[in-house]
Amino acid sequence: KNNMVAVSSFNVILSFVVIGTLFISSTYSISHPSSERLSYVVQKAHVSNSSSPDLSFRKIVNQTYPHAPGHLAVISNPLSHFHIFYSHASGKNQTCSGREFTSVIAKQKGCLFATNGGPFSFSDPTCRGYIISNGHVVLLKPEPSSTSFGITHDGNLVLGELSVQDVLHLGFRELVTGFGWLVREGNIIPGRGGEIAPRTAIGFDREGRLYVFEADGAETVKWGLTNYQTAEWFKALGVWNAIDLDGGGSSVTWYEGKVVSTPSCHDTPSPCERAVTTITCVLAK
Repeated sequence: KNNMVAVSSFNVILSFVVIGTLFISSTYSISHPSSERLSYVVQKAHVSNSSSPDLSFRKIVNQTYPHAPGHLAVISNPLSHFHIFYSHASGKNQTCSGREFTSVIAKQKGCLFATNGGPFSFSDPTCRGYIISNGHVVLLKPEPSSTSFGITHDGNLVLGELSVQDVLHLGFRELVTGFGWLVREGNIIPGRGGEIAPRTAIGFDREGRLYVFEADGAETVKWGLTNYQTAEWFKALGVWNAIDLDGGGSSVTWYEGKVVSTPSCHDTPSPCERAVTTITCVLAK
């Protein structure tokens, strides 16, 4: 009888140990993947039956921001139509170098729609961050605390903080580095306040439609938007995830063969276009 009690007690203790182990293992297996997803988000790109990019464009006036007219393109068929192009002003076609106007690169490439792209340096080397164009790796130079946007070969839209290992693993066809998060899974990320400036942003909705947004302004007279205002407006327009691209005097929108925004290359109300290193581009075919 004593032996039976001892065995029974051992079985009870063993059961608690097993259950506790299973609980710990189960908790770890649930939480661990989410920690791995903290740096970036992935969304399958929307595909329409059209052979065109299925692009809609509109100018937007928001009475809350009268000195920051917006320009929005929604691309419902981004795969094979959306590209990152870069300057090769020095004549080296496979290397990002120098700076050129967004309108010049857009015209050369035949873009239906284009905006300025990622950040750059005014002196050589001008190009910064990650740049992949048509599958060609142009630059792999991580920028601290930056986010990037790209499209992979298998048809995914990706936004977030990427290591070089992430870039190589995910297999990008197009990739450009920006600044910080604006909207993540429907949540506005920047705090209120901050610098008022022209803004360029990129993101996608929950169905995988691509959104590119640019708002005019002039920093010296405080025309434009803060990062929070950009995120708030962009979210209201439909994005679920979005990041900030280069802004300020670089922000510009090109559509149907001409500049349709009012860029401020000297950060003043006097219109002028600034030369940049990369652009976002949507081709008609």
